[in-house]
Amino acid sequence: MVSFVVGSIVLFVIVVLFYRHAPTRLGATPWWAWVGGALGAFYVTSTVVVPPRMGVAAYFGILVAAQLVMSVLADQFGWLSFEQRSVTPLRAVGVVLLIGGALLVRLF
Repeated sequence: MVSFVVGSIVLFVIVVLFYRHAPTRLGATPWWAWVGGALGAFYVTSTVVVPPRMGVAAYFGILVAAQLVMSVLADQFGWLSFEQRSVTPLRAVGVVLLIGGALLVRLF
């Protein structure tokens, strides 16, 4: 909770100092922005609860591998208004190697 309070204050200050456009209506906010807030809360909670059970290195290895998989999918399909970039064989190998590394850290 402290993390979110401090983060909210910092974000508020950043918006006040640097946001130059008229604020948009909350109803005009894309669906993924709302989901992102909920997932952010889940992420922060998981960083406190999960690592003591499985180990810090394994947790963050799996977390980074999962983020890479999702970012490659976002590139492939152009999700969230990103420019579409195809998965190349070398990118696929990189993803597989990172997943393999995360699994090795978890298993050994």
